[in-house]
Amino acid sequence: RNWRGKRPKKKKKKNETTRSKGLPPGPAEGHCTMSGIPRYSLDNVDLDICFIVGCGRSGTTVLADILSHHSDVLLLNEPRQLWIPHLPAMDIWSVDAHLRAGKLAFEPGEVTSSLVEEMRDEYLRVVAAFLALRAKIEDSDAERSVGGECPSRRRIVLLEKLPEHCFRMPFLANLCSRMQLFRSCKFLHVVRGGVAVARSIA
Repeated sequence: RNWRGKRPKKKKKKNETTRSKGLPPGPAEGHCTMSGIPRYSLDNVDLDICFIVGCGRSGTTVLADILSHHSDVLLLNEPRQLWIPHLPAMDIWSVDAHLRAGKLAFEPGEVTSSLVEEMRDEYLRVVAAFLALRAKIEDSDAERSVGGECPSRRRIVLLEKLPEHCFRMPFLANLCSRMQLFRSCKFLHVVRGGVAVARSIA
């Protein structure tokens, strides 16, 4: 302790690396790797994606929350942090939006090969984390049950909720088609009366 009776703060070493928060680095082609977690192949996984879109205050959050309680559903709730690094123009909220030429609408022709590969890796990375978590739960359940077995084939529905995606549906459909990662790409468009929306904001 120093003369004030306080413990001195420990200084970080120069060669000390800071552990990154969140999900692991992007996976290799067709596989998902996480530190300390087995390598996952998606050969035995059926992937579908569904986008929940609609005006703000229309009920998209409630619907997404209800559907996310299903064990086969992985909810991505307004995952702007997944999109903006690869498509900066999707930033319409931050103070840097004007520097990134942020906009709401995107056309199918704006899907590039690099964006296809980058978003494919992002989705694979997210699915890897979900598979790892679910594998731990299933292993625990199998140990508690007599003769319990985990299914050899898995089905996962990636549920992405981002209200402003309602301006980008043809763009997203084209992107998902070119990724060749999902069996299907669907949209749930929530519509609520304009008066009710306005009253919920006021």
